[in-house]
Amino acid sequence: MKLSALSLSLSQTGVPANHFLIFPEGDAIKAKDGRPFDAPAWIMKKDNGMALAASLNQSAKDLVIDYEHQTILSKENGQPAPAAGWLKAGSFVYVDGVGLCSNNYEFTAKAKDYIDNGEYRFKSPVVLYNKAGVVLGLHSVAITNDPALSILDELKPALLTAAITIPQTKPQQQENSMNPLLALILASLGLAETTTEEQAIAALNQNFADIKSKATAKGLMLDDGKLLASLSAEIAKVGEPIPATLEQKEPDPAKYVPIEVVTALNEKIAELQGNQKDPAEELVAEALSNGQLLPAQESWAMLYAQKDLQGFKDYLSRQPKIAALTQSQTAGKPVSTATTTVALTADVKLVAAQLGVDAKDLASSMA
Repeated sequence: MKLSALSLSLSQTGVPANHFLIFPEGDAIKAKDGRPFDAPAWIMKKDNGMALAASLNQSAKDLVIDYEHQTILSKENGQPAPAAGWLKAGSFVYVDGVGLCSNNYEFTAKAKDYIDNGEYRFKSPVVLYNKAGVVLGLHSVAITNDPALSILDELKPALLTAAITIPQTKPQQQENSMNPLLALILASLGLAETTTEEQAIAALNQNFADIKSKATAKGLMLDDGKLLASLSAEIAKVGEPIPATLEQKEPDPAKYVPIEVVTALNEKIAELQGNQKDPAEELVAEALSNGQLLPAQESWAMLYAQKDLQGFKDYLSRQPKIAALTQSQTAGKPVSTATTTVALTADVKLVAAQLGVDAKDLASSMA
């Protein structure tokens, strides 16, 4: 909604008695300087006029009539803003064919003198309107000698006896200046001031999406609901000092060795582990070679040794080493295919006795 002041004559031709015309009826109202520049024209019709009167009447405060819009300008020029009169609360009406009026108003004695002496001849309402130019609010009314509208009559001393009121409504925010938040967003995104609110929102959302994508690629997890806060927290971490435990220091030779030495040592250990033989296998192989075990006992002996190596060693310690079982029974000569009988030599009989088996069966297994 936009705010604008316009000047109207204080005289009121065609206005009902005891009524103060605030803004005339019309759908193509323009100031003599061409205003409004941001709308086709000002519009005051019965529908928006009656709605505005009803809205103004909801206030319990009188609406000020000032001099030269000093109520608005005092913040800029630092000068006082005395009242020239008041539009009384609950006095606003819309007169069909005339416009927005007040039927209860008063001027101060000083203002009456100015008007009686012809020192002020015009009035200037400050209205609020939308982009289409429809008048939706009233901020104040001023007496002035620089009218913007010629369609309002001049002020006449006779009107000073009438009482007109305009409820004091809370001035609506001006729209002729950019929303500070929107201006900040546009500046942050590098967008022109002519960018619409919808375009700014779209650009802001895209910017946030790009930031989140880049943050994710860097391993940063940002909260969607608190994107800026979480991003600020991550950025703050960049400047944090490195903890003392992580600072680069010269290694202590008494506590650390070069990585090359560690690598070589690991390789040597792996080599030794690869060359190391199974003690159970070695023990069984040795027992077979010296005659403490028969070949038929190899599988059993391997299971025993792997399960209880010390127990197997104890078992072997009680077994004699039999030379006959470590040598060929043919003294190196080819074995005759004509016979499968092994002589029952004293050695064979001795082994059979020690093993608790029949000597003939032992001889047959050795054939």
